[in-house]
Amino acid sequence: MLRDVSYAGVSVAVVLKSAVTRFGIEGMLRTMPNVHEIASFTSLHEVPAGERYDVMAVLARDLADRTERVAELRGQGTTLLALVDSSNDEDVAKAAGVCADGYIDHQDLNVETLTEVIGQARGGKVPVSTEMARRLLARATTTPQEAPRKPVAALTPREGEVLQLLVEGLSNKQIARRLRISEHGVKRLVGNVLAKLNCPNRTSAVVLAIQERLCEVPDSGLPYAAAQ
Repeated sequence: MLRDVSYAGVSVAVVLKSAVTRFGIEGMLRTMPNVHEIASFTSLHEVPAGERYDVMAVLARDLADRTERVAELRGQGTTLLALVDSSNDEDVAKAAGVCADGYIDHQDLNVETLTEVIGQARGGKVPVSTEMARRLLARATTTPQEAPRKPVAALTPREGEVLQLLVEGLSNKQIARRLRISEHGVKRLVGNVLAKLNCPNRTSAVVLAIQERLCEVPDSGLPYAAAQ
């Protein structure tokens, strides 16, 4: 499991209808010294417009249903973490289509995991649990016969290198260092890769790359974080 938990003084909003789960996450956050402010809401509708939080944990299905609000939050610089139950097919389906900065699996939710996910997401990675990645991959490989998959657009050699490094779990900064190019250039290449693969986010691109055998899977398997 990759570890990057270097962050300090962040404000976190928990957006969950379930009071039990919401209070549980709040309790975990209170034990984390790097979290200085915690807010609680039952839905994105309750979050005041213009009120900014460094990190917001929201159900994946809510992120999928509120695309305009999500775009607004991302524009404010909020790190969005999608809460997903990897054992629930509907949750996994929703998670595959949202553009989140990280994924918190209910099956793997504890103080250590929450600390790590926030740290990785704030550090530019897109954390996803091993079980979540496995379920996304399984979903991607199950395609109805009546809906044949469209051919994957050809990537340039450089785009292929970037995709391989995403699969290996590298961040934009690490990719830039490895390829000896600027982070701006990496962001442009990642954008090209997502567009050509028709993927809404990096996690989906990693899953598709493995499913289509566009890249080699590291010997250690899928990383905990599919890097941004």
